[in-house]
Amino acid sequence: MARVFAQEAWNQCQAQGIDDRYEMILLAVHRAKQLSRGAVPITGHEAERGQADSVNALRDFETGQCDFEELREDLIKSMQKVSLPSAEDEE
Repeated sequence: MARVFAQEAWNQCQAQGIDDRYEMILLAVHRAKQLSRGAVPITGHEAERGQADSVNALRDFETGQCDFEELREDLIKSMQKVSLPSAEDEE
C-alpha cells in the first residue's frame, strides 16, 4: 500500500521537474519537518493526524499541489550557515 502512493508521489514529482529520487527524498524530509513544526497540510488530511509526518508529506506531493520551487528554496535557506548581505546592508 505505501509503495503505491509513494510511486504516485514520485510520478507527480517527475511531472513537476524533479528528476532525482534523492532530491524528492530531501524535499519530503524538509516538508515533514515543516509539518511537525505545525505547518498546515496542503491536502486537508487533518483527519489522519495519527499518520507520520513523512506519510503526510508524501500525500502532499501525491496531489501535485505542492510548490516544489518554493520548497526547494526554503530547504536551501535552512541549510545555509551564512546569509548574504542585502542591498540595504551595503549602503
